[in-house]
Amino acid sequence: MANARIVFLTNPDSTGKVECLKRLMEDGHAVVAVISTSAVPALAENPLKLLAKHGALFLARKVLDKFLAKLKPSELKKFLAETGTPHPTVRDINDDESVALIASLEPDILITSAFSQILSERVIALPKLAALNSHSSLLPKYRGPAPVFW
Repeated sequence: MANARIVFLTNPDSTGKVECLKRLMEDGHAVVAVISTSAVPALAENPLKLLAKHGALFLARKVLDKFLAKLKPSELKKFLAETGTPHPTVRDINDDESVALIASLEPDILITSAFSQILSERVIALPKLAALNSHSSLLPKYRGPAPVFW
């Protein structure tokens, strides 16, 4: 479908998404918003719980990412600012406010990539054509929050 309205869901500091967004735009699609989760929940959990659940490398990367984000904006944030693409953040993608936000954007396609929350059926049903997920590793063998490290 040419000229699809796309809502893209991703981590605000994830790498490699700019190329994907550029290609979608070059192909004539309208990326009407890139939605991310707020930074608060990522480290709000007890650090010892995170360590036990995901491992030291994951915890160290999260802490480093948060520190680096304070120093300079991510490649994604710079690109979105340059293109004027809206970049709202949500706390919970499945709450009423987030669902209303996505519905107001009237997407044809919803794409998730490096997104930290599981979408409810209610969110999956919002786009006119499809909700798609892109994952950086072979599923289900290398699933989880940091699959590229395995």
